[in-house]
Amino acid sequence: MNRTVRPAGDVSRRAAAPSIGFWKRTRRGHLSLAASRAAFSDLVAHVQRLPSIALYEAVEEGVPTYLIDLIARVMRLQPSRVIAMLGLSPTTLRRKALANEPLPELVGHRIMGLLRIAVTLRRMLGQDREPAQEATFDFESWLGDWLLRARPELNGRTPAHLLHNPEGLRVLEQVVERMSGGLPA
Repeated sequence: MNRTVRPAGDVSRRAAAPSIGFWKRTRRGHLSLAASRAAFSDLVAHVQRLPSIALYEAVEEGVPTYLIDLIARVMRLQPSRVIAMLGLSPTTLRRKALANEPLPELVGHRIMGLLRIAVTLRRMLGQDREPAQEATFDFESWLGDWLLRARPELNGRTPAHLLHNPEGLRVLEQVVERMSGGLPA
């Protein structure tokens, strides 16, 4: 078996790809709030449509740094809150953005976890709303508040805190599924 061994820390495969494939469809740059919400909504819909292996490959491809600003804008949060929520150092974000490199892979997985939770919550909330209510409901702002509010069912932790590892993400998925079934979370 002939395998290429990369030195530890070699990101050459990932560094060249932050703007292709899966992430290419997400518009970058300074967008109006309406355009930002549309871009986030499109991204969530794309996550909903794709199989899990495609989502894994999207993270492997490299998650672009501009998603931090997009998430902050639509959730009406300060970028520093989103950076902290994802466990990202502001210095690392600055360095990656200036070098046009993707976010660290761990942060990419956390963003994908956030998007997957957003898919489930959007589906759950959409089932209980009339079309007129859906048009006026600010899902993204609600999601930002939900992620940052301590929950008794999470032993006083915030949902954002549980995005930090795969087990926490599984706990969040279980809580959201229980909420959708009408059971106490």
